Amino acid sequence: MKAALACLAERFPASVDFPALLAEAGARVAAAGGGALAAEGTALATELFSLLAAGAVRAEPLARDPRPPPAAAHG
Repeated sequence: MKAALACLAERFPASVDFPALLAEAGARVAAAGGGALAAEGTALATELFSLLAAGAVRAEPLARDPRPPPAAAHG
């Protein structure tokens, strides 16, 4: 769960879809030596739903990034 929250915090205010969040958080967990825990999608979904119900996170219908795109390099 900590890995998923870190991923969300780094992307804020952008959102991310669940499969991408699960993959990114799983990669972090695996890199930290928690291999078997890296694919715990059901547990992550349950914890995220609890946070959603408590108002600690919010859900978006689609992943989005409200930040303006980076300026193109002129050269």
